[in-house]
Amino acid sequence: MIYNIITSTPNTLIYLINEKITKDAFKTKLIKLNIYNIKLKRKKKIQK
Repeated sequence: MIYNIITSTPNTLIYLINEKITKDAFKTKLIKLNIYNIKLKRKKKIQK
């Protein structure tokens, strides 16, 4: 059943995989930004 869906709609599957990759990449970017901001805030606190 699942195999038939995959073979009949390869474009949809590729699209979904690409969507997931881009979403994951975006999430990791956001996480990295958050970590960077936290580090900056800590540095500012230390400077005071």
